[in-house]
Amino acid sequence: MKLAKSIFPLFIIAILFSCSSEPKLYVTQYEDGSMKEEWQISSSDDLTKHGVYRAFYQSGTLKENATYRNGELTGTRKLYFDNGEIMIEENYINGEFEGKYFEYSEDGHAKVDGEYINGSMEGIWKYYYDDGKIKEEVYFQNNMENGPITAYHPNGEIESEGNYKDEVEDGEWKTYHENGQLADEGVYKNGWEEGWFKVYDSLGNLQKEFNYESGRPIEIVEH
Repeated sequence: MKLAKSIFPLFIIAILFSCSSEPKLYVTQYEDGSMKEEWQISSSDDLTKHGVYRAFYQSGTLKENATYRNGELTGTRKLYFDNGEIMIEENYINGEFEGKYFEYSEDGHAKVDGEYINGSMEGIWKYYYDDGKIKEEVYFQNNMENGPITAYHPNGEIESEGNYKDEVEDGEWKTYHENGQLADEGVYKNGWEEGWFKVYDSLGNLQKEFNYESGRPIEIVEH
């Protein structure tokens, strides 16, 4: 839908020009006149966001709530679905991500849970299935997957576990069947299979063995 140009309602004009000691507001509207955005500014001739910022769906439901300082996000920023449920909660310092990050589904279940330090994803990040059950736990360093990872089947059993180095598999890896039985195991080096990998059926019986060299199978043993 084409949006109308930003306008100042009369009550906002009064705030801007007659109450200089009070926070000044800038407002934009949808074509039907409903509120689209409002934010605090430091002066009537400078529209840089400075203070509370809010955005709305055309229905009037809150879409975003944040705080700016001299045009940069600071503190907690929240985004909402049009049903009122929170979508994202994130934190900033001087326009950079800093602190806890949460993401939710439209029905309120957790989707992502992590933390930023100095603008980078750090530490354990958790990802969830639509029903809220844990899907993956992975360690981040310098905004990259660097460290242990554990993935889960929808039934809660471990699906795989291993290690990332600069976002590629590195070290020992194992995957599992949904019943918890080991499915395969082996070692990765810089993202490539290296050495012997063992493959098992869902009853735990060894089925095959693959010998890899830089990701290329050079020998296969059937059982």
